[in-house]
Amino acid sequence: LAALLEPVKEIKKDAKKDDAVKADSDVDSKESMESEIDEDQQMTLAGVGSATKKKEPGTELLVWDLANKQKTSIQDVADMSWNKPGTMLAYSISLKDLPKDTTKDVAKEPSKDQSQEIAKTENNTTNEKAKSATQVEGVYIWSSESKSSKAILTGAGSYKYLRFDDAGQQFAVLSNRDELAKKAKDPQVYSLFYWRADAPQAKLLVNAESNGMTKAWAPSEHADLNFSKDGQRLFLSTAEVAIAPAKNAPEAVKVDLWHWKDPELQSMQKANAERDKQRSYRAVVHLADGKFVQLANKLIPQVMINDNAQFAMGISTLPYRHLMSWDSLHYDAYAVDLQNGQAKMLIEKSRFMPQFSPAGKYLVQFDADKSVWWSYSTIDGKKTNLTGHIKTR
Repeated sequence: LAALLEPVKEIKKDAKKDDAVKADSDVDSKESMESEIDEDQQMTLAGVGSATKKKEPGTELLVWDLANKQKTSIQDVADMSWNKPGTMLAYSISLKDLPKDTTKDVAKEPSKDQSQEIAKTENNTTNEKAKSATQVEGVYIWSSESKSSKAILTGAGSYKYLRFDDAGQQFAVLSNRDELAKKAKDPQVYSLFYWRADAPQAKLLVNAESNGMTKAWAPSEHADLNFSKDGQRLFLSTAEVAIAPAKNAPEAVKVDLWHWKDPELQSMQKANAERDKQRSYRAVVHLADGKFVQLANKLIPQVMINDNAQFAMGISTLPYRHLMSWDSLHYDAYAVDLQNGQAKMLIEKSRFMPQFSPAGKYLVQFDADKSVWWSYSTIDGKKTNLTGHIKTR
């Protein structure tokens, strides 16, 4: 049993004073409330796809061996994930950024007199800070058998989406460790790392320079990772790398422009602005040979996968977005080859969302105009009327 403790919230001082200030500001707040409603609504909508939060330091992870009544405590843990058999626990270490002067003081070996003075005067909090300074950020695997941890990936940075496969023998994680080590202009560019239970360390699997990666794209930090059920494929998402503005660039002039042929109304564009910044596109890595294949793209932004090892279903509503102002949304559906990423359109302008069969051999669509269900083979595109022979009134 494992539990990651929440960070301790700071207790506000001078609570009475704060209450008095709050009471005095209530009048002003009521007067300005109406002018802030629009802004609050925009912030709420943007919060659904808000920008990446600043990296937070980890907290204490407690692991209990209930059978032997043993407890293990691990400090500075930011995230954790069990494998399904319960034999391994993956966790990431995130340290609080210490001031440079403090870091130097911790790293510097004190004299004997200083050591005696420190032993007398330092409290537990200071000792804990010194302890944290000697730890290394990264991903660790704790074994339930040996009750010990080993590092599989280390280095300063963020580690996101700690994921095991169903068998619990393969593991993947996203990290910007390499970009921070290179002191890159944009440290938020992430890479995908992969580990097997029989390997000493995790290895780099996909980054911005991988074969098959779209130019100026990289693995996205805003989408989860998942293995196929058979453990042969690892799915991730990619996105265009944001271009950081120049330091001395003049402030951009903000102008709202809209055209009647735009796919979305201006109000929708504003509401979805933050979400669109984090939009990502599905891709796959074939683990047998490490081949990376991009599946989704800006023309086919949505890809659905299942247990089929050959095809996925691609969906696009882009050609029909502008119709939403006076009509319903329509869909184009594609059979996307997992081996090479090639997409073949099977259904065009469907009024209802096409469905992917459980085994992935067919796409199924309801034709509202003819009141007929159709199936489409993902292999050869053969179209079959499923309900035409059924007698109805």
